[in-house]
Amino acid sequence: MLYRFLLLATVACSPATPPRCDPPVSDAPQPIDIPPQDHRLVGSFMLTVVAQEGIDTIVRAHLHLSQTASADRRLPNPAVSIPAIGFTEAPVGEFPGVKLAYATTSRDDRLPGVQAVHNSTDRNLILMFGAAFNDSLMFIHQGLLFRVFQLDSSGFRGRWQADYPSVPNGFFCATKVEAS
Repeated sequence: MLYRFLLLATVACSPATPPRCDPPVSDAPQPIDIPPQDHRLVGSFMLTVVAQEGIDTIVRAHLHLSQTASADRRLPNPAVSIPAIGFTEAPVGEFPGVKLAYATTSRDDRLPGVQAVHNSTDRNLILMFGAAFNDSLMFIHQGLLFRVFQLDSSGFRGRWQADYPSVPNGFFCATKVEAS
């Protein structure tokens, strides 16, 4: 059975027409570097999540990301850092087969609803939805992984999948919105 729903989260700074969201142009992510003062991941974004397998769904909601304090950026592996954390109202936990450890709306610094994880060795960037980790905690087979394929000053795009091998997966776009 296919699930079909459309959620439009509207607030004062939402654009009148949702930004276009196409799949990444490449099947592999571009190498991404994130210097300490990089603000491409910081701000409010209009997030569009498109499911391609298992369900027929488009979700649009706001995503808010803040730069992580320098003391909280590093993990025991020096190549891995947490450049930004935040939250979203996107109901991705309602996708069939998806299990979140906690709500993506969490604004707790230790368990943020969304956590950006950058590996400087592999030069990859992943956003963890509903299953952040830190130096003393990791959730196994929970959450959604949003792998960033392209990042620039206007936003980012990539592909997502459940942390546990399951059918729901697809692509996403996050377009920076100006604060009003």
